[in-house]
Amino acid sequence: MRKINIKLVLFRSKWTIASVLFLALIGFGGDGCLLERYYHWKEISRLTEELEFYKKKFDNDKKTLEKLKRNPEEIVKVARERYYMKTPDEDIFIIEDDNE
Repeated sequence: MRKINIKLVLFRSKWTIASVLFLALIGFGGDGCLLERYYHWKEISRLTEELEFYKKKFDNDKKTLEKLKRNPEEIVKVARERYYMKTPDEDIFIIEDDNE
């Protein structure tokens, strides 16, 4: 029959329990837990995508502004397309599509 060293088994189980508790504390408890880090990482990713979107929009608007500064015909084009402005001798008819 094999003799089991009880002190060794208890020592190992204490360290195993302590290790499991430590990993649980790191993973799920405290301010720097892994779940919080994951949520922060997702938020950073979302904000980075949003930042890229607004950078592209800013660059587009900057190019449009430069065109408007250089060319007066562009001002007329923007006024007609966006704000439905017209010259005094013309009429504008807006046709909307009902499918949208």
